[in-house]
Amino acid sequence: MSEGELKIEDVVDVKEREQSSESIQKLRRDFFKDVRGMKEQIKDSIKETDPWMERELKKNEWMKIKSMLDFLVNRRLRKVALAAVHAAAGAKNVKTHNMTSKEKKLFEDMKELLSEARKEMIHGEYRREVPKKEEPAVEEQASAEEIEMPPKEEHEEGLSAPTERDEKEGEVLIHITDDIPPFVDLDSRTYTLQKEDVVTLREDVASLLISRGKARKIELD
Repeated sequence: MSEGELKIEDVVDVKEREQSSESIQKLRRDFFKDVRGMKEQIKDSIKETDPWMERELKKNEWMKIKSMLDFLVNRRLRKVALAAVHAAAGAKNVKTHNMTSKEKKLFEDMKELLSEARKEMIHGEYRREVPKKEEPAVEEQASAEEIEMPPKEEHEEGLSAPTERDEKEGEVLIHITDDIPPFVDLDSRTYTLQKEDVVTLREDVASLLISRGKARKIELD
């Protein structure tokens, strides 16, 4: 197709070629931009056209351009989506050379998402990688040893290790005031707590966190 001024006949030609083929057809550079410009130009001229008959002809021409543009966009998007499905399934001969730059970007994004979906649906274990959470400053980090529950025979700052009877006594509602690395209590239960969490914990666990300055007790009046 020549790169001269875009005419309505050119748009008709592209529509017919796109409609009759299962593959994406090559477009002139800035095709969609030029069609949009043609639409706006016709729309602006409608107000200035007289008599009535010529104005109606302009309206019909505008509707025709709009209809063909809608068809072309939908037709090509379906082809892009189908190409992405084939590529995600492992096809090696998927052709993308006639896609516009935006269509190629859409194709790559869809292929990636579809590949992830296939792996998860087939293998049941695939998950998209989650960006790693930034590590807090060194001085704000607490080591795992800092939060480990003390042995039953040890005492710390007047707090005796919990007995079996103590472990079954009540729970405490606390507000976590600092990020805490995962730790394990005497019953091998793992805790993962973060700053601003509000949780109910066993009294001995809650007391230890409060004594370490990692939490505060919430009093319910």
